Amino acid sequence: MDDSAGDPDLAFHVSVLESLVCALSPIKLIVCNGGAARGISFSQASVLVDFMLHLDRKGRALTNVYPFTDIFKKGNDLLTDYIKFGKTSLGINQQILEALLTFLSKVEEASEGLQVEKQESEQNKCETDWAARLAIHFFSPLSQTKHYVLDNHGMKKCERCPCSCNKIIRYGDTSIGNPKTWYGRFDILIGKFAPEESCEESNMQRCEIDIGATVVPTPENPNTDSSDDESLCNDEPSQTEVKTDGLNNHLSHLFSQTIVLSFYQKKCNPALNIVPLIGVSKTHIQFHFYDSEKDIYLASKQMPLFYKNKTLQIPTVIATWLVLNYKHLSSGVTRNIENDGKFGFHSQILPESLPLYQNDIEMGHTVEPETFLLNADYHATLVLRKEDKMD
Repeated sequence: MDDSAGDPDLAFHVSVLESLVCALSPIKLIVCNGGAARGISFSQASVLVDFMLHLDRKGRALTNVYPFTDIFKKGNDLLTDYIKFGKTSLGINQQILEALLTFLSKVEEASEGLQVEKQESEQNKCETDWAARLAIHFFSPLSQTKHYVLDNHGMKKCERCPCSCNKIIRYGDTSIGNPKTWYGRFDILIGKFAPEESCEESNMQRCEIDIGATVVPTPENPNTDSSDDESLCNDEPSQTEVKTDGLNNHLSHLFSQTIVLSFYQKKCNPALNIVPLIGVSKTHIQFHFYDSEKDIYLASKQMPLFYKNKTLQIPTVIATWLVLNYKHLSSGVTRNIENDGKFGFHSQILPESLPLYQNDIEMGHTVEPETFLLNADYHATLVLRKEDKMD
C-alpha cells in the first residue's frame, strides 16, 4: 500500500476534515431534566442547548466552530505521515491505519452492503435491518476491535444481515444508566464483549465498550403505541422503534446518551478525556463528544453518508474511522476550545446527582427507576367562610 504515498485524492479528503466544512461546535447547556435524582429514560430526556457565540469585527454574533481534526491530532498526524511519506506506524496504530486503508480499497463493496432495497417487502423487514448493515459493513470494519453487538430488546430481529453477505448478526445487552439518572440502551455498541453467560463473573468486561451508536429510522417506519422505554423489560420495543424522524428531532436523546456514556467511560478508563457517540440516519451521520471531567460538549455538523452515486463519502468515512478509534487517535479538546467555556452540566444538576453520574453508571444492568407514591395521612379540615367565623 506504499504506492498510495502522496495520493492527492486521499490528501484532499483529509483536507476536507481539516476545513470548517466538517466543523465542530462547542455547546452550552441551558436546562435539562437529567439531574433531578430521578430515573429518566433517554427517550424522555429533555435537553435545551445553544451554541457558543463570539462577536466579529462588525459586532455580529457568530457560532464558534473548529475543524473536526482539532480533537484528533494523533489520528491526523498518522494520516499525514502516511500520505506524505508512506509511513505505517507500528503496533496498534498500524492495525488502525490498515483498517482504514483496507476499507477504502473496498469502499464500493461496503457501500453496496449499505443500500436498502426499495422493493424489499415491508412484511419481511426487521427493525434492525439498517442497524445491522451499519454495524457489519461500516462500523466494525473501520474499528480496531472489529466487534459489535446490536440491542437485543427488539421485537422483530433479523438473524442474518439482510444483504447478500448473509452474515450472522450479534445481539447483546446494551443497557446503561442508574435508577436516578438518565438511562436506556444503545442501538449498536462497538467494543470487546464477553459471552453473556460470563458477564456476571467479569465486571471488567463491561468496561471494554468503545462507542455507542443511535440509529434514527426514516419517517416511513411508523411509530408504535408501545414505544415508551420507561422500563427495560425484555418485551419492550427496542429504541430503534421509538424514533421516527431525522437526527435534528432527537438531539435530546443524543445529548443524554453522550453524557451518560462519557461518565461511564471516564469511570472505567480515568485516562480518557473526550468520549464520542454516533447518531446516524439512512442519509446522514453526526458525532457528539463530551468530556465529563472538564464539562465540555462538542457536536459535529451532520455529514452526508453517500455521494449521488450511492458510494460512501470518503471524508465521512475518515471521520467515522477517527471516532471509532478515538481511544488511540483523539488528542482531546484544545486550549482554544476549553477557553470557550463549559457545557454547564455539572452546575445545572443537583449536587447529589453529580456523584451518581461519576461513580454509579453501569452497563449491562436492567434499570428499574424508583416509583414515587404519595403517602400522606388524610385529615379532615373544617373550612369556615368569613361570615361563619365565630368570635
